[in-house]
Amino acid sequence: MHGRTHAQYGVWLAAAPLLAALCAACCPEPPENTFAESFEYGGLMRRYEMYAPPASDPAAPAPVLIALHGKEQSIDDLRRVTRFNALADAHGFVVVYPEAYDNNWNDGRAVPGVAAYDLNVDDVGFVWAVLERIALTRSLYSARAYLVGFSNGAMMCQRIAFEQPQRYAAMAGVAGAIPANVTDALTPAVPIPVCMINGTEDSLLPWEGGLLTPQDPQGVVLSVPDSVGYWITFNQCPAEPVVETLPNLETFNCTTVRRYTYGPGLLDTYVVLYAVEGGGHAWPGACWLQGLFMRGRVSRDFDASAAIWGFCSQFTRSAR
Repeated sequence: MHGRTHAQYGVWLAAAPLLAALCAACCPEPPENTFAESFEYGGLMRRYEMYAPPASDPAAPAPVLIALHGKEQSIDDLRRVTRFNALADAHGFVVVYPEAYDNNWNDGRAVPGVAAYDLNVDDVGFVWAVLERIALTRSLYSARAYLVGFSNGAMMCQRIAFEQPQRYAAMAGVAGAIPANVTDALTPAVPIPVCMINGTEDSLLPWEGGLLTPQDPQGVVLSVPDSVGYWITFNQCPAEPVVETLPNLETFNCTTVRRYTYGPGLLDTYVVLYAVEGGGHAWPGACWLQGLFMRGRVSRDFDASAAIWGFCSQFTRSAR
């Protein structure tokens, strides 16, 4: 936990519902147009929600963004923090929010005592099964299916990108890295564009990687530079990036954002890293209250949701 005690982490979890409610009050959402469904997959009852812009035509193919929440985070929490529904209204895509089994994705870390790992839950297959079910009643532009996640959800996206890169056009993650077990066991079949957004002072997912929360071990992850480096090498992108310092729009949050762009690589893939210097375990650009329950400074110098859509929407799977 990078210096925090297990008891302090417990206090944070106990306070999270109240803080999430405060965040909900200051983060209005567009009118609901959400479909929710539960179904059996892999012997377990699983659930997801889907949001489609009210003016969209179910018969017209739409791009789809699959958004994976973090550990102990709900679909509601992720939706409010990211405001992906409003972004979907503006750009005409569908957002799908799968729900983790027992609030944890099986991202490959294999931590004893966590149901998703102990049961070896097939979350890679579950996410794809959700898209297949939606496609029965709504037309999806399958060549423009994008993965995005936060924290444990971001690491789940990394695992999916290793196992099924041919099914998704791009992947993005906030406050996540590659679990070490994934690189030990898997090799992607094809290149995939990757965007990572990480804070250099993230206390839950340390920039330098290693064993997470040593007092209550949560597995081993690669460092952020090594995670980015894996995709640069695999996609055969140029080793030297284009580096840009983003405008410092809010000086009081004590963060600076640098964007590192590597590419083009094989099949015109790119790898992008937003390094939030001074940033914590948070979603940049979202309500400042998330800093209380997502831990650490929240950068307001850019909107991570808009940046992710801007990155992902450039790519189509058919180009690979």
